Amino acid sequence: MILYTVVPTHLVVSSEYLAREEVPELVEVSLRGRKLLVEPTGPTSGRVARILSSDPADYLDPEIQPGQVVQFTSQHS
Repeated sequence: MILYTVVPTHLVVSSEYLAREEVPELVEVSLRGRKLLVEPTGPTSGRVARILSSDPADYLDPEIQPGQVVQFTSQHS
């Protein structure tokens, strides 16, 4: 197996590196008919982590780009 990474090898193979890395809680939400994976920052807001869409135009919308904070009304897990 070949592993291409900028992280030093001793950190990649150590369990300490994996243990200290926190995995954020992500929830799937629907925003204007588009499904997004969002890291909640409040009860009705969150930071976009990923766009779940097969429509290329959704990826060009600056309002739902990863990193943007969005407001939503319902959560779907």
